[in-house]
Amino acid sequence: MKKSTLYFFSTLFFVVGLFSIANAQSSTEEKSSNIPPSDVAPKAMKAFTEKFKNAQKVAWEFEIKRGTKVYEAEFMMDSKEYSAKFDENGNWDETEFEIKFSDLPTPIQQAFSKSKFKDAKILEVESVSRATVLQAYELEVQLGNQEYELLFNPDGQFREEKKD
Repeated sequence: MKKSTLYFFSTLFFVVGLFSIANAQSSTEEKSSNIPPSDVAPKAMKAFTEKFKNAQKVAWEFEIKRGTKVYEAEFMMDSKEYSAKFDENGNWDETEFEIKFSDLPTPIQQAFSKSKFKDAKILEVESVSRATVLQAYELEVQLGNQEYELLFNPDGQFREEKKD
C-alpha cells in the first residue's frame, strides 16, 4: 500500500511540475512589452528606418516568438496605422495596416460571406504583407465568446484560422 501511495504522489508531483514548466514557457513565449527606441536592436532599427522612411509616431514593442527576439514598431504613415515586425538581425517579418471590410477584394468578401464565420462580428480587417507571403488579408472576428484570426489570399482562398 505504501508503494502505491508513494508512486501516486511521485507521479502527481511530476505531472504538476511538467504542467508548471509548460505554462511558464507558454506565458513568456508570446508576452510582449513596450520598450524605448534605445532598446531596439540596432540592425532592426536600421532596417525599419530604411523600409519606412516616412513613419511617424513610432512606438516599439518587444517579444520572444518561437525562441526569436522580435521587435514590433507601431506607427503612422500616409494617414494609416501600421505595424511592422523585424528580428534582431534586421530581417523583416511582416507589415500590417488596418482597412475597411468594404475595401477588401471582392473574392475575399464573397468567401467570407460563405464561410462558417459569416455571422461573426468583424472586429478588425488588415492588409498583411509577410516575408513568406506577398500579400494577404487578415480578419479578426468574434463568434460567440471566441475570437479568431482568419487569413485569406487576395484571390479569396482561405489560408489559415487561429483562435485568439
